[in-house]
Amino acid sequence: MSDSEEESVERQLKIAFLGDSNVGKTSLIKRFCQDEFTRQSTSTVGADFYTKHLVLPGRQDVTLIISDIGGQELSGSMLDKYLYNINIIIFVYDITNSPSFDSLALWIETVSTLITNPVLSAAFGNKCDLEHQRTIRTDKTQQFFKQCNLKNCIVSARTGEYLNSSIMELIAKYLGVHLSKVAKEHQQPVVKARLVPPTAVDRRPKPKPVQNRNHNTTVCILQ
Repeated sequence: MSDSEEESVERQLKIAFLGDSNVGKTSLIKRFCQDEFTRQSTSTVGADFYTKHLVLPGRQDVTLIISDIGGQELSGSMLDKYLYNINIIIFVYDITNSPSFDSLALWIETVSTLITNPVLSAAFGNKCDLEHQRTIRTDKTQQFFKQCNLKNCIVSARTGEYLNSSIMELIAKYLGVHLSKVAKEHQQPVVKARLVPPTAVDRRPKPKPVQNRNHNTTVCILQ
């Protein structure tokens, strides 16, 4: 085996979490990156950035750059900057908060006008641990996501239920990597997330675009 074959393949993937304030975007990211949860939280102003390293089958080293974008950015002037060269978009809503679901249509419409590169998208309904407090009818969500051709994943930041597998499924889908059920749930040792102050976003070097084969449309939705 040659030296080049023994070397792992390094990739960089940019993931953005979008949605109204207080739907749990930061909590979902921290659960995925750091496996921690706290009930005490504040709304994100601007955007925070996290990194996490994964090793996928085929010796693929993947560095995730995860953008936690504040809910107020829907009407802000920086959203297009935060979404520059993004690869995966996760729209988040709270199943116990109907307005957060109702605003998804505007989020999706706004993002579609800003994205210039092919992306993979999905929706995450947070707080499945509070299913008994659900305020959004399931038939309503099913109809909406069918119309949008958008996959809907019900997850929990508090318990971590379905979160890792849902994110890993998106990553594998984008990269064209097959993951077993065990691999989707498995967590590599966590590299503590690095938070970049929102004011530093324009000073960060632009990452090299990720090779994205077999995408022929502007937006690719996970089936």
